[in-house]
Amino acid sequence: MNGLAMTKSFVQGDIYSMFSAMSSHKIAFIADPLANFNPNNETTLVLMREALRRGFEIYHTEPKDLFCENGKVGAHFLHLAIMPFKPKESFYQILAKERCFLQDMAVVFLRKDPPFDERYLQHLQLLMLARGQVTMINDPAGILGAAEKILPLQFPELCPPTVISAAAEELMAFITQRGKPVVLKPLGLSGGAGITLLQDQDPMVQRAFLQAATCNFTRAVVAQVFLPGVKAGDKRIILWDGAILGLFNRIAKPGEFRSNLHAGGRAVASRLSPEDQKIVDTVGPELLKMGLRFVGLDVIAGFLTEINVTSPMGLAEINGFYGGAVERKIFDTIFA
Repeated sequence: MNGLAMTKSFVQGDIYSMFSAMSSHKIAFIADPLANFNPNNETTLVLMREALRRGFEIYHTEPKDLFCENGKVGAHFLHLAIMPFKPKESFYQILAKERCFLQDMAVVFLRKDPPFDERYLQHLQLLMLARGQVTMINDPAGILGAAEKILPLQFPELCPPTVISAAAEELMAFITQRGKPVVLKPLGLSGGAGITLLQDQDPMVQRAFLQAATCNFTRAVVAQVFLPGVKAGDKRIILWDGAILGLFNRIAKPGEFRSNLHAGGRAVASRLSPEDQKIVDTVGPELLKMGLRFVGLDVIAGFLTEINVTSPMGLAEINGFYGGAVERKIFDTIFA
């Protein structure tokens, strides 16, 4: 086959692949088990309902059910019907179990929650093989390059004083030099899991905390100056294609410094501050370059503390506070 014939074949194949994907009536969600969903505010469920409203078929799978056959990535899917919400009743019905390839989907939403462990890494590496064959949100390459607690430090001027290390001397020096309470965050977890607060304690007690948090100084952690402004809330700003889709604030429960909803925090309506807008203007375009279209920024007292790219939540909360259905904007853009 000569070069021109090869070019024609490649282009025709691309056009066929694009037409096939856009004409597909299947949308896939790679996510946690359905039993883990909270029907009241699960963002994945909000997206599923909007897909159904538009006439698509819904397919759900877990990372463990992915496979690759001769370079084609697929999964054992559950074809779902989503039921009207009723307390104590299942929100879904399994219509069929099907073996499908990702390239036969109109779009694939990557919605698996951390921990970002070896299994998480492997499922992203497998999904990398499907790049160019189907639209994936977010791009697995972007997720691979975007550790949620490390990525903010690409914009150090927007972050509170922070050090990431497993070394005792580095962590102890940071705590001593700051002379303020320090928050310790494990890498790879979410929802406030494993986050602790070191206050004005004896250095030996601090070292013991650090030893436990770092698995005997072998695993890096994030040490970040505690921001008293967290009492006013931990703001979640949802971005879609680099622009603000909506936002809300999270307030910690009494006796708790973590504002995460999984840690008992409560969501309240919020407003965008000039500091928030600066963060969005700086970070949004850079995230979009990485293929990170659907993102949740965590902002405390005008400081960027985390960038959620694996399975950002908040659509139900935004819709509840401000009305409307912001998920429609996501689908409008995808299928424009």
